[in-house]
Amino acid sequence: MFLPLPHLILLSTTLLTLWLTNIIISSVLSLLKNRRLAIASGLPYVLVPYFEINIVCGILARTPLFPLVADRLLPERWTRWKRFVRPDWRFRGGYEKTHGEKGDVLLVVSPGGIVCNIADAGVAFEVLQARGKFVKMQRVLITVPPFSETTNRQVWDNALEQAEALLKLWASRQPTFAKQLEVVSIEADLRSLTMSVFSTVGFGVRVILGQQASKSEEAALPTTATTEHEGMKFVDALERLGNNFRLAIMAKILPHWYIKTLAPASLKKMYSAYLSFGKHLQDMIFFEERKRKEDTHGATNGDGALARRNRSLLASLIHERHIPKTKQGEDESLTDEDIMGNLWIFGVAGHETTSNTLEYLVVAMAIYKDAQQWLCGELDRAVAEHGPVSGWEYDRMPELTAVLCCMHETMRLFPVQPVILRWVDNKTQTIRTQEDRAAHILPPETVVDVNCVALHRNPKYWGSEADQFRPQRWDGRANRDDGPQAPKRRYATVKSPKVPGAFMPFGEGVRACLGRKFAEVETAAVVTTLFSEHNVGIALMDGESEAEAIERAKRIVAGSSNQMAMAIRRDIKLVWTRRGL
Repeated sequence: MFLPLPHLILLSTTLLTLWLTNIIISSVLSLLKNRRLAIASGLPYVLVPYFEINIVCGILARTPLFPLVADRLLPERWTRWKRFVRPDWRFRGGYEKTHGEKGDVLLVVSPGGIVCNIADAGVAFEVLQARGKFVKMQRVLITVPPFSETTNRQVWDNALEQAEALLKLWASRQPTFAKQLEVVSIEADLRSLTMSVFSTVGFGVRVILGQQASKSEEAALPTTATTEHEGMKFVDALERLGNNFRLAIMAKILPHWYIKTLAPASLKKMYSAYLSFGKHLQDMIFFEERKRKEDTHGATNGDGALARRNRSLLASLIHERHIPKTKQGEDESLTDEDIMGNLWIFGVAGHETTSNTLEYLVVAMAIYKDAQQWLCGELDRAVAEHGPVSGWEYDRMPELTAVLCCMHETMRLFPVQPVILRWVDNKTQTIRTQEDRAAHILPPETVVDVNCVALHRNPKYWGSEADQFRPQRWDGRANRDDGPQAPKRRYATVKSPKVPGAFMPFGEGVRACLGRKFAEVETAAVVTTLFSEHNVGIALMDGESEAEAIERAKRIVAGSSNQMAMAIRRDIKLVWTRRGL
């Protein structure tokens, strides 16, 4: 027997009220508990209504509902917390609006947990160096040898070639006899460039940006790259995954039954690309295993050096897992799944961070004309002395001081990974801040967040011009300090921060990004090529002055958002002009 409709409505309302009441009471109790833990730590803290890493709340915060409620409906005194839960609050707040008022180590306390935000170089260095105390949130099993100087030379040579191809591609899109290259959006082109580099260096599948492979070139590719899986060749699957990393991640982690039945068409296509990529990789691993035996035989006949010199990262990983563990220094060997997972991270995820850094650097050159003039002047002198960039060897990279300084300054102000996350496991951990040197206890399950944006803009380490784009701050040619206390330099003519931990776009310690040199070499090669003969500027809109265009570009950059990686989300039309014309 069914309940009458009024009774059913009453019962539903009562149950809903009880459920909401339970959520509110448990949230308040959890918030009070976490507040007590924060007070006990002795660190400054701020209370917020929801856990920052809660997926549902994070999605709602990106909708128009959040500013409507936080900015218009609630009184200001109730919403002082809103700056700490807005999307991308670290990037948009810099240092002053996040840590400037509260301190360099700040706890954000919510019912769901505690997030320890760090802009203190000493604490950040300790957290990332201390092995086993602060746990990384994902497992990556890989060995260092694949990222060798041999790999770096391949990256340099291929990136120079790809950057030249990019300039030709832009020229092909212009009207006949055009004196300038107008580029509406460099984001997609830079993403294709970095993916082409990784296709060649990472998988041994040579791709040149904007060019169709000839029959002879296609015949030289591994058969695993020219066959089709899920209706796609390897390059096609790789390009589709690289063009939308966020959708690619969804295709990787969402349940297969959901994608096949309920997902939109775009996600289904991405899932097909993900399946195709995986099957191609399995074929490539089988192919490389067979080829390794041939290389081993070739080494006895004097051909092994050539094989090693042209070895892709995939082939290097295959080689590494066959080295005895006592030599390899690893507790466990790389399985096929480990190799596929790491190449997924380096290829699909790593290329996006590099392309985003390149976009920030190019736009910064267009905005900050004095920095661009300095960079181009240095490159003009180098070209006059050594000839065209296309003939430069990898060994010349450390001499490109202005290029390296601009790269470092871009990574300082616009780190594409604005946070480095760690986790306090099931027992408390102690940190000591530079401000009071007192011991502060972080409770179990605290999320530890190295805030790279605030760290890189902290005036304690970067001076009163911390927010200014000034690449010359890195130039170490004039004042070289070789004393025993001097910080170790990665490049002889580029300064290192005096305080360890003040600059860490790639992390620090044993768990730092292993692809750092790969990214640096690729970035330096592309920047050297693009600016060796060209200048870049912001394209003017109708009735707009150059100063107004620059301010517009600054606002667009300031509105960057983090969707897997920090990136400029609106197009900035650029104009490239060849010098001397």
